[in-house]
Amino acid sequence: NKRPAESSPGNKSISAHQTMANSSAARVTPAKRQKTTNSQSRTSQISESTDWNTLLPSGNEFKKILKAALVALARQIKRFEQLLTSINDKHRSLAADKRSCYSKKEELAKSLEKAQESLKDVEKSIATNNNVLIALENVYNHPGDKEFHTFLDKRRKTISEHQEMYTIVTSQLDRSSAELPETEGEIELVTMSSVANNINNMILPIWTPSQYYCIVKGCILYYPI
Repeated sequence: NKRPAESSPGNKSISAHQTMANSSAARVTPAKRQKTTNSQSRTSQISESTDWNTLLPSGNEFKKILKAALVALARQIKRFEQLLTSINDKHRSLAADKRSCYSKKEELAKSLEKAQESLKDVEKSIATNNNVLIALENVYNHPGDKEFHTFLDKRRKTISEHQEMYTIVTSQLDRSSAELPETEGEIELVTMSSVANNINNMILPIWTPSQYYCIVKGCILYYPI
């Protein structure tokens, strides 16, 4: 004859827990079970049968709210149109300023090029006259020759005039060179002003949630989904 297997401590513990659970379930009253069942049933019915569209405003009240929102929207549309006109005017003005700056920059660049060419011509003329004057003074150094001295004086005067012209052209070249970076800075400033003006003027108006709702609802009425 085989002896029955003894229960292990783990099996005894599981059995005890199952017994306690069954006892707790048995202590729940029928009324409480019925109440829980009814609550779950009502929640399921509300979720399935509720028509959320019926909770939206309707009738005269909604029409009144929608009309007020449309009036407010019309004001915002007018404001947008005014802003757009202002932006376009400002943009045209800034664009004209920018074109003017670019034109000024091109003129300055051409002036610099011409001034540099003129400087080269003046330098050559001064060098040539100096060489001629030195050669004449060395060859025809006769104190009694008045005509020769008159000729030398004229050559010296011509050289002096060329040197003055050289100084003027050099000064003009320096001024033009200084104006060129300023013109480039003006172009950058006009560009930045144009961008900043567009950003500032394109800020959207702040509507209340009810205005947003009425606008959306109005769109649904005119264009049903």
